[in-house]
Amino acid sequence: RTNACQVLKAEKLGVAEVDGEAVLLVIEWLAADGFTATDASSGPCARRLDPGVWFLIQAPGGGGGWHPYSVAAEGAGTMSFLVKHMGEGSWSSKIVADPPATLRIEGPYGGPSFAPHECTALLLVGGGVGLTPLARLWGHPPIGIAHVELIWIVRTPGAESWL
Repeated sequence: RTNACQVLKAEKLGVAEVDGEAVLLVIEWLAADGFTATDASSGPCARRLDPGVWFLIQAPGGGGGWHPYSVAAEGAGTMSFLVKHMGEGSWSSKIVADPPATLRIEGPYGGPSFAPHECTALLLVGGGVGLTPLARLWGHPPIGIAHVELIWIVRTPGAESWL
C-alpha cells in the first residue's frame, strides 16, 4: 500500500565528504486529504514495526524511482529513514542536499527471518549505513534473544553520529 508522508524533520549527519554525509528523515503519515493523519490507529506509522523491516521510498523531483530503505527509528506516529549520500548525481545526493517536504512510501516489507526461541543470541555485523536495520535489532531484539553483539565498521569517525 502506498502512502503520502510529510517530512517533519531532516537532520544532516556526518561529515561533508561522501563517505560520511547522510540525512535522517523523520516522517509522519498524511491522510488522503493531504493533511496530517490524526487517527493514530491507521497508516504505516500506527503500529509497532519489527526490527529489520523496510519501505520503498519515492521523493518528488528526486528521480521518480522507488528506493528501498530500512526503518531507522520509530516514534509515536512517526518513522525515520537514514539516507546516505552515495555519490554526486545519485538519487541520495539530491535528497541529502535538498531534503523533500513530502515522500511517498510503500510497505512495510521484510523483517527478521527466524522464529521466536530459535536462538538465544545474535551477532550482528555491518558496515556503514548498513547499520540501519541492525541498530533496531540491537536495540529491540526479538522475543527469546538474551544477548546481542553489534560489530559496525565505518570509514570516517563522523559516522558515529548515526547512532
